[in-house]
Amino acid sequence: MGWLLDRGPAALRGSGIDRYPVALAFVVEQHCTVALDGLRHAYSQVRYDLGGSLTPEDLAGVQQSMERVGALLTVDLREVRLVRHALANPSPRLPR
Repeated sequence: MGWLLDRGPAALRGSGIDRYPVALAFVVEQHCTVALDGLRHAYSQVRYDLGGSLTPEDLAGVQQSMERVGALLTVDLREVRLVRHALANPSPRLPR
């Protein structure tokens, strides 16, 4: 359960939800989905919102950093979905 807790919000630790692995996986999947959606939105707005505060080079660096974080979140989301599926459906078939 620690692996899932590492990918969710810190408030989940000590909440007791880890007693229910499928529920924990569900909550963490939702958290990862929202985090990725939020990052995508921020990426689309960063030039507009911070264009007056950062140089074009700095903005490019910020967007590159956001791309790296987005790639990591995408991997996390895929893995969490696989774990959730495995916990909810102990059959050998994987989700598409």
